[in-house]
This record gives sequence, C-alpha cells and structure tokens, in this order.
Amino acid sequence: MATLSRSLPCQIQIPPGMTIVVFVLSMTLCATSLLAQDAGGPFLNTETGQLPTPDQLFMTSPYINGIIAALSILALCFFLTFMFSITTRSFIPTGFVNDITKLVINRKYEDATNLCRDNRQIFIASIVQRCVENAGKSHSAILDMIDSEGQRRADIVWNR
Repeated sequence: MATLSRSLPCQIQIPPGMTIVVFVLSMTLCATSLLAQDAGGPFLNTETGQLPTPDQLFMTSPYINGIIAALSILALCFFLTFMFSITTRSFIPTGFVNDITKLVINRKYEDATNLCRDNRQIFIASIVQRCVENAGKSHSAILDMIDSEGQRRADIVWNR
C-alpha cells in the first residue's frame, strides 16, 4: 500500500486499487476525446463545423443527464460536508485537552479514562484513553499504543 505522511501524527493508507481506477478512468477519457476529435464526433454540425452547445447536449437525453447532474450535486454536497467537518476543533478540542491535561497532571487516571469514554466522538479520546489506562507501562509500549490506535482512528476518518 502507498503511504502519505505530511506532518500528521499518523500515516494514511491509500488502497492500491485506487491508483488503478484513476489511471483507467484518465486513459478512457483521453481515448474518448481523441476518438471524438478524429471522427468529428457524432454531434458535429457538418454544415457549420460547430460543436453543439451544452444545452443541446443535455437535451439529447434529459432524463439520464438530469439524474447524472443530480447525483453530481449530491456528491459535491457530501464532499463539502466531509471536508468542512474535518477541523482541528472536531479532532482535538481545546477544552477536552485542557481537562485531560489537568487530570493526568493530578494523576487522576480513572477520571481521565471516564472523561475519554464519555467523549468517544472526539478523535483523540480513544487514543488518550488507551494511554491513560496503561500509564504504568514503558514509554515504547505507550508509543506503540498511540500509533496503533491513531492508525485505527485515522482509517475510520479516511474511509468516511
């Protein structure tokens, strides 16, 4: 699997099939445009030599093109919703971090664990919870837990 890492605490895994899909789609698009140029395309006006307007193209099959347009708008809405929902405040809220920091400094690990359980919707809550529950373990063991739990949480966000 290809791996991207850009100053993120975890690595994002890209499925190998994704690059193949993008490659095949781009090759298909290039081949289609070349064939359309060579043959003049089925919509080329032979008298004037002009291509049809977008309105004329849409009206060749309004039902199918309408469905495609509606699904495109829906996909764009989903994309924008997910892009704007991924913010620092939703992943690492300042109030949560301050509360956890105070509890850990005062060695109130049970209270910190309960706070993390109550805030499962926060990205770092499960990561911090695993660390607090295993506070007595070695530094390298805790780092491994952070890495594995962070990877699991990042996969959930990436798949969304």
